[in-house]
Amino acid sequence: MADYYNVYNDYQNSVIVKFIMGTEELNEETYAAYVAQMNQYGVEDSIRIKQAIYDRFMGK
Repeated sequence: MADYYNVYNDYQNSVIVKFIMGTEELNEETYAAYVAQMNQYGVEDSIRIKQAIYDRFMGK
């Protein structure tokens, strides 16, 4: 999981900076491409795993 986290975290950070600095236009198309790429990197699996860990911790 750590490898996937590093890959999508690096991608996420670089794209967010581009959106904020205006070097990448933020619109429906570019945002959809960003979400699709994050999903390819396995972010949904990571969220599920982290949610399960949190739920166990909270006793749910």
